[in-house]
Amino acid sequence: AGILVYHTGTINSALSWVSWKGKILEKLEPGGRYDALALSPDGKRVALCRSDADNNSDIWIYEFGRKVMTRLTFDSAPLDSPVWSPDGRQLAFSSSRSGSFQIYRKNVDGSGQEEQLTEGPGENYPDDWSRDGKYLLYQHKVPQKSFEVWLLPLEGGRKPVPLLQAPFLQTLAAFSTDGKWIAYESSESGSIEVYARAFSAPSAALGGKVQISAGHGGWPRWRSDGKEIFYRFFANPSALMSARIRTGNGEIEAAAPVEVFPFGGFASSTARLWDVTADGQQFLLADLVGPYSPRNRLNVVVNWQARLNQ
Repeated sequence: AGILVYHTGTINSALSWVSWKGKILEKLEPGGRYDALALSPDGKRVALCRSDADNNSDIWIYEFGRKVMTRLTFDSAPLDSPVWSPDGRQLAFSSSRSGSFQIYRKNVDGSGQEEQLTEGPGENYPDDWSRDGKYLLYQHKVPQKSFEVWLLPLEGGRKPVPLLQAPFLQTLAAFSTDGKWIAYESSESGSIEVYARAFSAPSAALGGKVQISAGHGGWPRWRSDGKEIFYRFFANPSALMSARIRTGNGEIEAAAPVEVFPFGGFASSTARLWDVTADGQQFLLADLVGPYSPRNRLNVVVNWQARLNQ
């Protein structure tokens, strides 16, 4: 009938360390609006997107030992998807400052100048940085097409290479520690699932794929020894899941996935609300602690469609 009803508010979150069974081990930085968590390679810091009251986001770095939150970027445009370099000295991230989301990298100590790594039509979001520092996996999206996985060499001519392209969504790829495998999510079956397949650089050749999840899985993360893949189960009730992995002779086998612990909250195609330590024993979560909003006030807009033509 052209009537729109809404209420306003803010969503706050708190960082927490959680055990394998979902027990909260420690509450960290309380209060704030955090997403896109990325643990540093040494596990001593986390990079995240932190939003202010006007929903402007920047990249911040929180040091667990000193309990200090340091701002890295000062950008009027939205930012997303921080990814650590393997030596922990740089972060790659996505910013829309040029009109579309492109990938940049910056030294975490704030020195030097930011460097733009991608350009051209479409939007790009970094997913993972290979452990040898030579490659970046990233999401590529152009209008009228699904998300794709591309590979960006960080040496030589730096020519991007399309890695996974199809009429259906393929995205959120992650390197195994030895760089011989990638895990990613795909909607090829009609629902989003996690897959893994062999990967060979610099030819960017891909081997056969194996489905890891069993019903609506996404956001894969490898354990550092390559023997386990964690992912988010999106069905209701949602949870974090684990699948044991065995590789050898260019082949991969996956055990039946098991639930690690229930995990609610929203799920984004670019911003992860969790990460896992290298040994796979602890998880860092951005738990929702809101929304804080007066529920007794509703805003009513009549004939809202007419505003689209103004």
